[in-house]
Amino acid sequence: MFPLEHVGDVDLCLPYSTSNELIESRKGGRNYLHSETRLLQLLGKGRVDELRGDTTIIKYDSIVRDELKNMVESSQLDITTLNQEDVLSAITRHFHNNISVYLSEESFDYSKAIGVPINNDLLNPRAVRVENLDRMVKHIMEEMDISQESVKQLSSLLSKKRDTTQHAQLVQLVVESGVLPKLVEFLSIDSDSDLQLATTDILLNVAALGETEHVEEIVKLGAVPSFVHLLSSSRRLPLFAAWALGNISGKNPHFRDLVLQAGVLQPLLKLYEDHQTLSDLESVRTYTFLLSNLCRGKPKPDFNVVRRSLSVLKGLIYHLDEEVVVDACWTLSYLSDGPYENNQVVIDSLGSADIPQLIRLLKHSNKKIQTPALRIVGNIVTGTNAQIQQLIDNNALPCLLYLLSSSSKDLLIEACWVMSNIAAGTPDQKQAIIDSGFITKVISLLRDTPLLRQQIVLKEGELFTAAVEHLRKEVAWVLSNVSQGSAKQVKYLINQGCIPILFDMLSIESDARRACLVLLGIENVSVYHYCQCHTH
Repeated sequence: MFPLEHVGDVDLCLPYSTSNELIESRKGGRNYLHSETRLLQLLGKGRVDELRGDTTIIKYDSIVRDELKNMVESSQLDITTLNQEDVLSAITRHFHNNISVYLSEESFDYSKAIGVPINNDLLNPRAVRVENLDRMVKHIMEEMDISQESVKQLSSLLSKKRDTTQHAQLVQLVVESGVLPKLVEFLSIDSDSDLQLATTDILLNVAALGETEHVEEIVKLGAVPSFVHLLSSSRRLPLFAAWALGNISGKNPHFRDLVLQAGVLQPLLKLYEDHQTLSDLESVRTYTFLLSNLCRGKPKPDFNVVRRSLSVLKGLIYHLDEEVVVDACWTLSYLSDGPYENNQVVIDSLGSADIPQLIRLLKHSNKKIQTPALRIVGNIVTGTNAQIQQLIDNNALPCLLYLLSSSSKDLLIEACWVMSNIAAGTPDQKQAIIDSGFITKVISLLRDTPLLRQQIVLKEGELFTAAVEHLRKEVAWVLSNVSQGSAKQVKYLINQGCIPILFDMLSIESDARRACLVLLGIENVSVYHYCQCHTH
């Protein structure tokens, strides 16, 4: 035990006046006041910052803090030898009996900074700090009177901004505390929406920041049906429940399917019918984030289940918020990435009224919108000639031509890939590509290397030569597919200077099947060229 000094039967760790009287009344009394005792006096000389019931929060003012600092710096005191229990005793003896004394966050941090060995139990119990995690969990687990307050504290703790590593460590501590089962129980207390809201906030953060095994524990505890139930609640509960379900669905396809099986789509789609809810941008963003995760991933979800979302998605592509449009387009790209029957369902759902809007998004100023919009168009053109024609009839070719001016290497290459699939269609569809000016422009672009180098913005580590090689491959596929058209169309390709590009493609193509198709293109062009020369 740390030996407190005594004068007679009186402990020297007393208020200043008493200590000074003892010192003055006894010769050499100051020698009895060791620096350790003086330190303990100062720690107990805190002004009351907050008094509530039987709890006192003390906060050291600047004078006391300066004196503490000087004490530590000027003496040879080794603070680390102090005993935590004696420090606590020294603080509490200066306050009334039966009062719980805690330090403010500022005082707690300062005492720690100068090396005072104080226990985390001395921290203000309402401080949203990792040091208070054990206390929060204890209150929650024992369902004490302040358990709701502790749930809110834990919610705030997990919501604080931290780096990824710190957040992951905190989530691990929460999971290891064993509090998750009790939190999932709280989700079912419909009579206390504030408790449900704070609990949902905790669990959605665990699902977002935790590992797969953490999400699996939440799922096994039965949180998913509770979250689905909360989608039909009032206030902000649907927003937080959708957020939690979106985080769970986004972890892997297994969790996604469990959320779908819990019947999430019906209440979710109903939320989009509520005009008051839709006026809240945060809600629309969150619901669309959930909807996107429900349709994403491989193996794919049951198309017959998720196709119900098409009625909502076709309206969201008109939304004024770009984040909503991005998620809606990606969701449509997931739904259209499948057999042509699925593509037809997507096309029929969009109809002649909404397909033009989808095409217009190819010319949007935001690349994050252009990319999924182009992916949808690309999925559709892998289908039937009739599906391809619907896109052509809705002005898709001029928009694809527009993308040849993009600074994005990925958009530029994918636009050529989409065009190569259209070029595999009917003779009229091949002619439509020629008439659009796409071939003239793309060949011109490949010839002007300095212009192309200036146009494309590459990511760090990407090589210009690799980007051009990829682009040449896709352009060669467009030319090869068009070369299987009429003699007039082949003549056009020759006049545009396509032969060198086809031969370049043959030299870099490693796939045998694709190389054969390129050879077929060369053959078509060569046969026509030979016949023309032979005639003359």
